[in-house]
Amino acid sequence: MLRKPGAISVLLIVPLLLLSACSTAQERARKKLEARGIHFTEQAFVDSASKGDGDAVKLFLAAG
Repeated sequence: MLRKPGAISVLLIVPLLLLSACSTAQERARKKLEARGIHFTEQAFVDSASKGDGDAVKLFLAAG
């Protein structure tokens, strides 16, 4: 039985795309910090903690 090359390619490429689209919890936390305009640096962590920004501190801890 002959298979279509396109179908085989799709079966190989789709799982790779799905894996690359998934990000780790650390990456998601860093992206959330970035979306809030907060750089993932030690100084930004200290600044967030000193301001009492608990949400940012939680994101920093989740980001590693």
